[in-house]
Amino acid sequence: MVPDAGLGLQVFLMRKREVLKNHRLVLLVDRDKNRDAMEHYGLSFEGICKRLAKLGSEHYWKGPERDDDGSEGSLWFFFYDEFGTRFYIKLKLFQMGGSDWLKVLSYHD
Repeated sequence: MVPDAGLGLQVFLMRKREVLKNHRLVLLVDRDKNRDAMEHYGLSFEGICKRLAKLGSEHYWKGPERDDDGSEGSLWFFFYDEFGTRFYIKLKLFQMGGSDWLKVLSYHD
């Protein structure tokens, strides 16, 4: 973890926890790496959401960064260790229809 990730990280983590109370507001990007990790480690969408809810400042790697696609929201990067493996996690919060949404761009080893 970066020694002082700042208030921005704490706000991101708080908003992430709120979104994860309603899994319908979570979008897992359908990428080969994400699908392969889910299959290899037996992870379900619900299981990933439970793990994401556990992410804290101790899992923080870097961010926020602008998304190259120019869309609203910043990218945040985390590592989560499980199954003897370090998972790379890239998340983005954004607003749609007056609600916060969580986009999981990467969840893989």
